[in-house]
Amino acid sequence: MASTPEMILLGAGASVPAGIPDSNNMMRVIRERYKKSEYFRDLFNYVNAVLYSQKALRNEDPPTPIDIEEFFSAVMLLANRATCDAAPFVGSWDSRIERLDQPIYSISDGLYFNIHQSAFRHILGEMRKAIERSGFGEIDRVLDDLLNASRTQRLDARVSGRNSVGKEIKGYLRGVFEKVSENILGDGGLRDAEEFKEEFIEAVKEITKPGQGALLRLFSDWIIHHLVELLNVDSGTKVQYLCPLLNPLEQCGGAQSGLTIATLNYDTTIEILAEACGVRCDTGFEAWSETGEFPTEGPGLHLLKLHGSIDWRLVPRWVKKDGPLPQSRVEKIETEEMKKPGFEPCLVFGQVNKLRVEGPFLDLLFAFRRELRRAKHLTIVGYSFRDVHVNEYISQWLNAEPSTRLKIIDPGFTTNRASYAGLLRSRCKDRIDLVEERAETALEREFGVPRVLYGKPASVHPLPPSTMAISSGVRP
Repeated sequence: MASTPEMILLGAGASVPAGIPDSNNMMRVIRERYKKSEYFRDLFNYVNAVLYSQKALRNEDPPTPIDIEEFFSAVMLLANRATCDAAPFVGSWDSRIERLDQPIYSISDGLYFNIHQSAFRHILGEMRKAIERSGFGEIDRVLDDLLNASRTQRLDARVSGRNSVGKEIKGYLRGVFEKVSENILGDGGLRDAEEFKEEFIEAVKEITKPGQGALLRLFSDWIIHHLVELLNVDSGTKVQYLCPLLNPLEQCGGAQSGLTIATLNYDTTIEILAEACGVRCDTGFEAWSETGEFPTEGPGLHLLKLHGSIDWRLVPRWVKKDGPLPQSRVEKIETEEMKKPGFEPCLVFGQVNKLRVEGPFLDLLFAFRRELRRAKHLTIVGYSFRDVHVNEYISQWLNAEPSTRLKIIDPGFTTNRASYAGLLRSRCKDRIDLVEERAETALEREFGVPRVLYGKPASVHPLPPSTMAISSGVRP
């Protein structure tokens, strides 16, 4: 297997200069937005308070800030508390979460319907009684006197009997109200008070039950919706500081014809950069959808999005034309589609469940391990070292070959409290080149002045517009 001189791994710190908040600042933004939400405010405060109390119990001094992934993981754990592996061993959950996790609509539609019907039935019933009690006989008396005074034989013949007119009016009004009652209540209406009583009791029982995670799942969807909004880069000029990352690509006799960049970020900064510079960028999702593998051979930029992407959508049961069984497929979607309510991007979010069987995530990790084994030098930009699977592959790579070197670009590495960062500082300091600066100032000095000009496409493995659109998913 041929070796490659350079591989790059990007963490959240690499995207901060583009205006994308890191996980801690993202939590601050979510905190400001939840205050405007009537339904989620109490849930947010509860989860946040419990997580901080746990940090105090672990004697964190000072406690590390709660980031958005830690918070999201807690929300999902509580949402699935009734079905999680530990559920059979939990006698009862905190009463506060049971109380807070109530359906938004605490009274069922059926109860509203029956209350409505019951009220109309009572009103119409009273109207009918009023008709029966009304003095229609007085109407007859007045009309009778009028007829006698007029001595009109024609009218006398039509009105025979003292109560006949009153009976006609009473019957007419009774028929009107019966028709109104039939139209309002209908055949499916409330038939008697006992039926309403049963409906009411069932609805009250529903109110007193916890929401079984429904509101918490709505909360998680709300977080994902705002996450997609925060990660969307709306201006290509914001990513210009990343241009030096493309220098390892072959140009003027360079040593490397292809470059693999692995990223833990969900945003599309690298794709935007490559398009603006006219560089071939292949995220590999189309090939994976067909073959189950992420190709990294050939010239140009190969981008491994280890945790997925905000512009990917997972089609879980897609059937190939020549295949008998369904499989997963990834599709790229447009920005407007991402903004629609209910959109679920194909990504892994939170501190747990990074290894999902469905989707491309296992195969992305395998491709990362394969490419890392080929590399002699790994540059890490803005990574917090909290993904245990990525950390394991870095350890294997460092242990396998003493000549491999690691460059870390991160102004906060020496104070990073992640356990793996501590191991690197204590055991591998002679293998690490540390650059304690932010990405926007460090990249040019470490990789050199950009040789691929932003906004002026150079001839670094360019693709025709149609081919570029297929490989990178970016329209020319």
